Amino acid sequence: MADSIAISGHIFIGSPIPCGIVIAKKMPWIAFIGTLDTTISGSRYGLTPSLLWYAIRLLGKNEMRNRVTRSLDVATYALEKLKEMGVPAWRNSDAITVVFPSPSQTVMDKSQLVLSFGRSHIIAMPGTDCAEINRSLKDMEEDLEKEK
Repeated sequence: MADSIAISGHIFIGSPIPCGIVIAKKMPWIAFIGTLDTTISGSRYGLTPSLLWYAIRLLGKNEMRNRVTRSLDVATYALEKLKEMGVPAWRNSDAITVVFPSPSQTVMDKSQLVLSFGRSHIIAMPGTDCAEINRSLKDMEEDLEKEK
């Protein structure tokens, strides 16, 4: 049912070099090179696709499935906790990214959150657990209490 899937190799799979995979139903037109791009991830650099292929093969289907399940569970947990705090957070269905209005600069600095158009996000990547979410949200909750 999906039109596309995007996977960050360095965030989700653990590649030592930033890279990613995009799979789409239709081949995208890459305007900046003026041609239909048929390379993996629109890249000419051969190392990153090789690293991704190796990591996916090494992890295997079951471990990839486990990573997805754990990450989705943590994203669901983060979304529920933010909503309990009264924060109008949201995420796309089956996504591990939770978006919410940016908190104070103090909280953003402490939790290493990024500001983009007044919003920040949490990515429930493998290795992130509910305890880590709780630590970040505790600072945000204390900040919200100060504003009241």
